[in-house]
Amino acid sequence: TMKVGGNLDSKGYGIATPKGSSLRNAVNLAVLKLNEQGLLDKLKNKWWYDKGECGAKDSGSKEKTSALSLSN
Repeated sequence: TMKVGGNLDSKGYGIATPKGSSLRNAVNLAVLKLNEQGLLDKLKNKWWYDKGECGAKDSGSKEKTSALSLSN
């Protein structure tokens, strides 16, 4: 995968459970714990930035690039 540009919108996460499910509280607590431990940020970096196909930001390439555009 390759990320182009910044986020359009960031909602964090969403996990659906049936109304009144006993899992809701346990899932919320587990996600909060992972966030406090920094694991969610590590996973985000791993999948969005570290595994990119373009390499590091400063890989030595001096090529000029132009922005993508859409026309109607």
